[in-house]
Amino acid sequence: MKRVKLEYSNSTDKNIIGIVCQKPDYWLALQLNKKLTIRLDRQEDIPIYKERLQSSILFHFFSFINHWGQGIFLLKNYTPFSTLFSKYKNFDYFILLDDSIPIQEYLLQIRNIQNIDAALTFPLSSIPKIEYFLEDLELHILEINKGL
Repeated sequence: MKRVKLEYSNSTDKNIIGIVCQKPDYWLALQLNKKLTIRLDRQEDIPIYKERLQSSILFHFFSFINHWGQGIFLLKNYTPFSTLFSKYKNFDYFILLDDSIPIQEYLLQIRNIQNIDAALTFPLSSIPKIEYFLEDLELHILEINKGL
């Protein structure tokens, strides 16, 4: 009998930008919409399971899917109960983009928005247990699209 080996790939099809900004999420979404000519819309909060708390925590979530099917997602890093990515607790927000979107171009435009103190990109694979978050994100997007 031939043995089959399953391999887990650390590669993802998303890029991430961390943002430091003290303004509320709706303000940031509006500024990003203007600067990047997109339309981030507020969606239902995304439930993310936090192992330490043994429960799911709701995080603010905005999304935009362009006519090519490329996704851009804005998530708030903090709730009163937890942080989304505790390794990157200095960031207030995260933008996830499909890897086909020109991240460096977006990064330059985001840095030019007044009241954004910093915007940096880093490897998605540097976030512990990122595969679980990406599964939660995919399920949430499916739930949102089910209602359309």
